[in-house]
Amino acid sequence: MSNIREMSEQDFISLLKTVYEESILRYGSLQKAMVIADLAKSPNQVYSNEQIYEQLRKVELENGFVNQAIYNMSKSKPTSYAIVSRFGTFENACNIAKVKFIPNPRK
Repeated sequence: MSNIREMSEQDFISLLKTVYEESILRYGSLQKAMVIADLAKSPNQVYSNEQIYEQLRKVELENGFVNQAIYNMSKSKPTSYAIVSRFGTFENACNIAKVKFIPNPRK
């Protein structure tokens, strides 16, 4: 195979189609192949409380504080919806993680 960066767009698309088809044959879907190759997270991934706290701390480090709007803009995983489902409120999760929580500004 030639250097992928030197491929024409048409050849690259053809390669993608081949990889897609082979992924379905081998793994059932491209998504499953990507999860196995550690290129994507499983859509059903369950995050531990500590993993959630780490994400909240990361967002706090980047912004100085955390609220749901800032967390959502950070594209962190799990989603804020999942955090609220687990901890009851986003603020509760922040308090447990010991991060500075400032509520979303009122509109």
